[in-house]
Amino acid sequence: PRLVPWGRRGRSTLSMRSFVNILLLEIRRSSGALLRRISFCSAIAAPLLAAGCVPPSAGFGCNSNEQCLTQEGQQGICEVTGYCGFPDGACEGTGRRHGAAAPADLASQCVPAPAGAGCVAQLSAGGRHTCAVKKDGSVWCWGDNIFGQLGDGTNVESSTPVQVTGLGTATALAAGETHTCATRSDHTVACWGLTNSSVPVPVTGITDAGFLAAGRLHTCATTGTVTTSVSCWGWNDSGQLGNGTTTDSSTPVPVSGLPDVFTVTAGYQHTCAEGDDGSAYCWGENGNGALGDGTTTSSATPVVVFGADMVDEVAAGGYSTCAVMSADLTVRCWGSNTSGQLGDGTTTDRSTPVVVTGLTVDPFLSSGPRRALATGAGHACARRTDLSLACWGENGDGRLGDGTTTDRTTPVAVLGVTGGPLRGAAAAGIGHTTVIEAGRPRSWGAGAYGRLGNGTSLSSTRPVAVRLT
Repeated sequence: PRLVPWGRRGRSTLSMRSFVNILLLEIRRSSGALLRRISFCSAIAAPLLAAGCVPPSAGFGCNSNEQCLTQEGQQGICEVTGYCGFPDGACEGTGRRHGAAAPADLASQCVPAPAGAGCVAQLSAGGRHTCAVKKDGSVWCWGDNIFGQLGDGTNVESSTPVQVTGLGTATALAAGETHTCATRSDHTVACWGLTNSSVPVPVTGITDAGFLAAGRLHTCATTGTVTTSVSCWGWNDSGQLGNGTTTDSSTPVPVSGLPDVFTVTAGYQHTCAEGDDGSAYCWGENGNGALGDGTTTSSATPVVVFGADMVDEVAAGGYSTCAVMSADLTVRCWGSNTSGQLGDGTTTDRSTPVVVTGLTVDPFLSSGPRRALATGAGHACARRTDLSLACWGENGDGRLGDGTTTDRTTPVAVLGVTGGPLRGAAAAGIGHTTVIEAGRPRSWGAGAYGRLGNGTSLSSTRPVAVRLT
């Protein structure tokens, strides 16, 4: 039988090289990845940590793993409670116990394993806010809220997650620069934030939505059950709605000229889709080459970037785009490169794809689309084959997570997020990055507006725990 990439409904015959790559991945998955998936919400393993520590006391409050190293050299993990937990085999589930200096209700108590409802299933980072879907389908957001993009009925920013009001169960999520949208369990879509409301309001005309993508001021959804197309709405000044016009639309309009679609992704003013046949198409703003067609001419209809059986994932962000190549699992990027976000060792814009230096990724070890790549306004991140995380591009406020604020034109390792504990999605916004690690979100970069979700507005060049329980 024909092998099909994880989650994709159909593909034409694969090349021999792709077949071998996928076969090797299937063997690796069967030997351990399935077990890890089953257990990732029932036990949390402490990640490997970068050198350095801060307070000597075992129980002081924390916002990063590095602050949980005792004078005796015992390494702990910064729990979602904001206090350190340390290895203790007598504690079932997590195998960790809170330090003695934690508050009375936590001190010396076993850290409970998170219930399924507390585990994060999806992440999406907007401009200065982030949202997460828990395993129970509830949506929680944190950060900037001036336009109501947190969905809690207020315009008050929050440095800790708040639950979106009146949404119900969500199955997909997309955060734009100042708005957020979710697909509900009944396949309708609701949005909140700029031009909408501080609580979710339904999007008219969509009853069969799947995946979502949100740009600066536009949103797109995959629609359909037997065959899948894309519909978009919002601003259309550069043709980002893909319907052959530059006329804004407050209701969804179908994108012209696409094949059966797997998923959709959006940058500021451009949009891309991955075909169910492994092709890639982009449309919208193209001043920096973000459409990847060798020109800098914007297009109001999709242009082909890669043909069938060439890509396994596409991720658009800011004014650039990246894709995972089926043949060799390398990453190629194109578009704006002012801060090195294309990862090719230069800061030269590219209107055709270039290879990210020294990087291979493995999108098959995680369910669902867009799990290996995350593209932000001026930086990008990828999950390597060994499940470690690497980032490149702009690094103001430490959004690359390498302990510095130095821009990088090639990938660097994120400190404190390495090896087996990494799971699921990474999401990149304007100045910050968030990743799901062992079912819990961790963030780094700019802390203004509380966008790191750790109870402060301080920036961090290394991952800190989001206080989502």
